Amino acid sequence: MKEITVKNLYTSGKHLKSQKITIDNGIIQNITPCNPEHYDYENLAPALVDIHLNGGEEYHFTASPTLDALEDIDQASQKKGVAYVLPALITSSPENILKAIEAT
Repeated sequence: MKEITVKNLYTSGKHLKSQKITIDNGIIQNITPCNPEHYDYENLAPALVDIHLNGGEEYHFTASPTLDALEDIDQASQKKGVAYVLPALITSSPENILKAIEAT
């Protein structure tokens, strides 16, 4: 069982202040008001979804339609709170589009 405190919790269209979140085996069990001296997190919100992403930190997916590029996109996105991505190609040749499909 793990407990974390957060100053601002954004969830289900609500903004909750000063909350304690109880997590058991990776699943949120309880969210309750609290008043700690220090918070574990300033802000917490559900993961984001990016439906049009061209690249990560090292690779541009159109220039390098490979599994390495997809992994780079995934890792870079997670650093910014994005859990789900839809990699996108800019205007490309049919060959490049096929390479991108094969990489997925």
